Amino acid sequence: MRLRFSHGVTVDEIATTYVIHRVTAWRWLQGAQEALWGNVITQLKLAIPNDEIGLNSLMQLGESQIAGNRNALARQWC
Repeated sequence: MRLRFSHGVTVDEIATTYVIHRVTAWRWLQGAQEALWGNVITQLKLAIPNDEIGLNSLMQLGESQIAGNRNALARQWC
């Protein structure tokens, strides 16, 4: 993900660098993004008191607000 988001390397360039098919490179990036998002969710659950209503509300708000900004988050954390 660091190559993609911090350095602006395309999926095709990643595939060429690692001598893999571009679909494999895309899958790697998707898997890394899903893992990162899973980490964010886990950390939020740990940081927020165990209040299901509050957590669910925050998760819905976060999903709507952050969904379009996952790439920006990934750039900051890579």
